[in-house]
Amino acid sequence: MNFRVLALLTGSLLMYIGFCESVMAQKVKAPTDQAIGECGTTPPPPEKIRKIEDAIKKRKALGPAIKESSPLLVPIKAHIVRKSNGSAGLPVEVLITAIDTMNKQYLPMNMQFYLCGPIHYIDDDNLSSCDVEQDDKPLSQHNVNDAVNVYFCDVLTSGTAALNGISAFPSDNSLDNRIIMHNRATRNGTTLAHEMGHYWNLYHTHETFFGAELVTRESGANCTSAGDQVCDTPADPYSSSYDFTTCKYTDTVKKDANGELYNPDLTNLMSYYQLCRYRFSPGQFDRMRDGYLYRKSLMDQTGNYTIACQSDVTTPTNLTAEYLNCAVTLRWTDNADNEGGYIIERSTNPDGNFVAVGRMKANVTEFTDISIVAQPGRTYFYRVVAANSNAIYSSPVAVPFDTQAIYCYCTPGSTDCSDSDVITGFSILHDATPLLNNTSDCSPNGYINYTSTVAPATLTRGRDYTFSLQNPGRYREGLAIWLDYNQNRVFEQEEIIFSLQFVSTEPIIKGSFTVPDSVKLGTTRLRVRLQYNQTPTDPCISSGSNWGETEDYAITIAPRPAISSAASGSWNATNTWSCNCVPTIKDHVVIEAGHTVTVDTGNARARSLEVKDGASIHLGQDVQLNFQE
Repeated sequence: MNFRVLALLTGSLLMYIGFCESVMAQKVKAPTDQAIGECGTTPPPPEKIRKIEDAIKKRKALGPAIKESSPLLVPIKAHIVRKSNGSAGLPVEVLITAIDTMNKQYLPMNMQFYLCGPIHYIDDDNLSSCDVEQDDKPLSQHNVNDAVNVYFCDVLTSGTAALNGISAFPSDNSLDNRIIMHNRATRNGTTLAHEMGHYWNLYHTHETFFGAELVTRESGANCTSAGDQVCDTPADPYSSSYDFTTCKYTDTVKKDANGELYNPDLTNLMSYYQLCRYRFSPGQFDRMRDGYLYRKSLMDQTGNYTIACQSDVTTPTNLTAEYLNCAVTLRWTDNADNEGGYIIERSTNPDGNFVAVGRMKANVTEFTDISIVAQPGRTYFYRVVAANSNAIYSSPVAVPFDTQAIYCYCTPGSTDCSDSDVITGFSILHDATPLLNNTSDCSPNGYINYTSTVAPATLTRGRDYTFSLQNPGRYREGLAIWLDYNQNRVFEQEEIIFSLQFVSTEPIIKGSFTVPDSVKLGTTRLRVRLQYNQTPTDPCISSGSNWGETEDYAITIAPRPAISSAASGSWNATNTWSCNCVPTIKDHVVIEAGHTVTVDTGNARARSLEVKDGASIHLGQDVQLNFQE
């Protein structure tokens, strides 16, 4: 369960929690199982569960699932995620020990696991500290299609909740063919087997998704339809009241709906009694055999992936890359007849730090990367590899971006604005006059481009403006605004026109900015980013919190209006000029016909000066007239 700081709490009872200065409230972003910080695996949607259970029942009616003498050899593709510099990461000897331990735990059902192909290393700081809310898909892009993919990360969380591991129930989606492990939990000898249990369709012993399980196994028992749906695992309420030194359950308070005290099996691997668990029950082994066959039937029906390790596959060749229309298109020669698809990886370093940016099915030889952030001086390197455990990478190809390239505005990373981290209104004003005023709701993937649907605001060089951003004001939010000064379609660091110094709980966030005189004239783009609990620092990449929203607007930059003489008089007198001000070095000055302007003392400044026919300017002794142009 993730929790977030609430800005506003209604009701008569306020609870002060620990040392926090603000009222805290739990914000549920996942089922309650995750509150314990153990396992992030949650049951599939009800319709999918019904489909799985119906299919298994039909198959069981045909007879025994698997002969006891038939060994089930399951290949594992290990992906060790390290820091960008190649440091940290799970030691290989820990990986080997974890698989050996799991083999002992699965031996009673005659299932054994082995490494298929070399260990795959992913060197990326962001993925090394994996938040599954943001990083599950980027990691799963590396999935091979001939083995069970297991990722090992230095840190594993779901938002703010720490996790030991996460798996996926049987699915025909190749991206669900994965388990993600916390390196620390890989050492405990139980979590890997636990997550593999989910992979074969086991639920937690304390599962309540199907209803609370009764203690009785006599008349009225509901163990086939509630709890973990296995009857030889006792009903488990999950309680911290147990003695981990003797592995005895000590809770004498919790009772089921019939008033019976619970007596869970603390040794069961699908429980959360981590210091005591070490085994599966015979009923769980039976359910996993059925889960194995069901997953295999999905693989056979769709062909999306298998769990049959391929010995080798021919490497793709002739990789080419072309940058056109704000995207990079890759093409290669398919030399194989047994590839499980292709994985496309990208880096800014030709010697490492490659991360998958896409996947293509077998026999496809083209991929277009639209996630690029093209900037002058940046070079991307691409390589392609078959989605097989023993595949070898193609030679990399470089895509340099020079000053002559035509750049495109980046599409920000996906964020979640569905739960109050949303921009509901944005306006820009000058002297209290609205120049842009837009109301909105949560946009798909937390990003919307209004440049073609909302009339552009016209902003003048050198003028000051205010803005107002509306949001529900429920949480602490950070805000940053960029304006593309030079119209190169890249939001650069020096183009931040507003950055909220401290996160705000106000439903209306106000601020001001000045349009520099150096801004290029014409139409450009303004980007507004709202992010939960931190001020955004990158206009493209969503790092940190995954809650927030981004909006883009078209802006027209206009030149400063000329300052004209309103009457004859002194240069330094405000009533001489149409603006009722004294011209500055940034202004174009026009002395109208019939007017005489005198510079008696000091210096007169202007960006440029136009003296019309019939007008004159008189300079006193020792005075100067300074021009920028």
